[in-house]
Amino acid sequence: MDKRIESTAGQQQIHVLTVDPYPMFQHGIHHLLVQEHDLCPAGEASTVDEAVSVLRTEPVDVALLSTSASGEGIAGDVGILIKTPAKPQVLVLGEGEEAFLDVMRAGACGYLPRNAPPSRILDAIRAAAKGECRISGRVLQRLLSQIGLGNGLTQAVGAMKTTPSEAEILDLLAQGLTNKEIGRELALSPNTVRNHLQRIGERAGVRNRVQLALLAQTHGVG
Repeated sequence: MDKRIESTAGQQQIHVLTVDPYPMFQHGIHHLLVQEHDLCPAGEASTVDEAVSVLRTEPVDVALLSTSASGEGIAGDVGILIKTPAKPQVLVLGEGEEAFLDVMRAGACGYLPRNAPPSRILDAIRAAAKGECRISGRVLQRLLSQIGLGNGLTQAVGAMKTTPSEAEILDLLAQGLTNKEIGRELALSPNTVRNHLQRIGERAGVRNRVQLALLAQTHGVG
């Protein structure tokens, strides 16, 4: 039975725009989305320019941006999409990991291989819709040890003030701990940790926990 028929009444759906130049890939993502109760295709675009046209008029929660659809710079394209009226979270699907750091600095909410398993793509879409990013603590720690940040986040941290509790949470986040692990360390619920991080991110002007962890690790917060 088609799962669309079984959809729970009143359930809020996540609207997803696919940006990829290949019709077969577009159709594959479309078929994947319609099988899920909480996900809804919001259209397909072959180029970033086409995606911008859709995002000017359609409600989109998550844009799946393939590096194959990008022009000269994937990071710049991420910035273009998140500044449209829909203000979607952008999940980048790439052929390799070379552009990962650039797209995360630009505000993407994740970076997956274009051939990632369907279950992983679906999980990343749901996480992106909540402003979360699916990166393991081990990978995050490796990234934090290797890179710095752009001027935008440098300026943000300079103006950001945190409480002692927030500083503790950020310190553990910068070490690569998950919300559950941070909560266990500080005797807080994962939801409380998430709420703290969301408020800190809003003040700092960052879009996801990876950017926030990079900010905390590179500059120190307190």
